[in-house]
Amino acid sequence: MQKAKLNDLFYEKGYSIYENYYGNRVIYTKKEAYMAFVTVVLDAEEDPNALIYLSTSLKQKFLNIGYINTKVLFVFTNPVNRPHSEYINAGLDCWFFDETKGIFIIYENMPDDFGYIKADLENLLFETSGSHFDNNEHYSFPNAQTYKNVPRYRKRKEFAIKDYYICFSLVAINTIVFFITTLFGNTLTSSYLYSIGANNGTAVFENHEYYRLISCIFLHAGITHLVSNMIVLIIAGTRLERRIGHLKFLIIYMVSGVGSSLISIFWYYINNQNVVSVGASGAIFGLFGALVVLIIFKDKTFNIVNLAYIGLFLLLGLQGAFANVDVFSHLFGFIIGGVILYIFP
Repeated sequence: MQKAKLNDLFYEKGYSIYENYYGNRVIYTKKEAYMAFVTVVLDAEEDPNALIYLSTSLKQKFLNIGYINTKVLFVFTNPVNRPHSEYINAGLDCWFFDETKGIFIIYENMPDDFGYIKADLENLLFETSGSHFDNNEHYSFPNAQTYKNVPRYRKRKEFAIKDYYICFSLVAINTIVFFITTLFGNTLTSSYLYSIGANNGTAVFENHEYYRLISCIFLHAGITHLVSNMIVLIIAGTRLERRIGHLKFLIIYMVSGVGSSLISIFWYYINNQNVVSVGASGAIFGLFGALVVLIIFKDKTFNIVNLAYIGLFLLLGLQGAFANVDVFSHLFGFIIGGVILYIFP
């Protein structure tokens, strides 16, 4: 593979070359807030233990300079003789390219994408190949398959709460707040919800009680409201948080929640509607907006899983249109979340 083309691909995606390692490895890094993506491109197989050491060292080096979450991906650009399971069982995230068969293999327990490089990297690997980065020979793969068409390794990683700790922390906070509020009143009554921090136009714009824009996100009107929101939060969160990083996930949740609360309550206020609103729906729809942007503009794939997520959003939106819910909060939350991820991928 031509190293210049590989460099160009990663530069376009916001990566830079990491100079601390050399040999048959080319290491690219991309830094976002407190998260770092590290892609190690290898043109020859290596011992899994050596790669474990490399991965651990890289994570520690980035931790030392303030990146609390570092993800490392190994991309093999030439066939390896070792069974792929040796790398996977070692806990390494790996993609494999087999030029002899014309397939790009991503096993089911590996990242589907990594800093939005998958589609372009796959195209480049099929376009140019060779045993070394400076080889200029070109090969075509008229019968090339995508990774979706090859058998996949079936041993999955354990579901790790740590990969979604913001999502589950938000679920815990919402649940705890709900049960505390039920000890002191009826969460189905507007007067009680107003007294504990529900959103209301008069309170916000005339009494300047701006804290309600945040407090209302963590209040719910009854157990059904709470449970339905938390189920959807888990569905969206476990799909999104690991992909975009913990900090960005939290930012999208909070900004969508506060922003949608502000816009929707302003709409009701200028139309003289004395609405009292609560719930995490605006924040959750912000996550759905980000997820739809990820599917349409980043993944650019419409498989059954992605279509199911888009369908779920549409179903929830239609349900909201016919139920006693803050439709404006849903709509503006969705828009805000989508815009944030589109502008700051």
